Amino acid sequence: MSKEEKILEKLELIQSQLKEQGQTMKFVQTQLKEHGQTLEFVQTQLKEHGQTLEFVQTQLKEHGQTLEFVQTQLKEHGQILSALIHASEVHKADNDKLAHQVAHLSGELKEGFKEVTEIQKSLLEMYGSHEAEIRALKRRPV
Repeated sequence: MSKEEKILEKLELIQSQLKEQGQTMKFVQTQLKEHGQTLEFVQTQLKEHGQTLEFVQTQLKEHGQTLEFVQTQLKEHGQILSALIHASEVHKADNDKLAHQVAHLSGELKEGFKEVTEIQKSLLEMYGSHEAEIRALKRRPV
């Protein structure tokens, strides 16, 4: 083979290799383009997930504030309930004291009524005897 033929053959081989590399390059570019689109899609999804995460964090913060408010209210209600229980106990003690005093006064009144009844009996006896004496005096001639 001549020198020119060898050069031509090498050139054809190089040209063939270049053509193959060009096709490989096109394939790689297509793959890169597809990967780029996939990456853009993933980035979009990631951005949406980030926004969702921010929304969830905001909701969680609001729920935390609501929980703090509820806990404060619960604490206040507990204090009010304790005060009411204490007031109820004080009122019960006062009622018990009053009931004891009423029972004591009732006993004193019963004793007083017994004394009054005895006095009334004595007065009735005296009245009766005076009435009898008055009648006897009226019957006497003057």
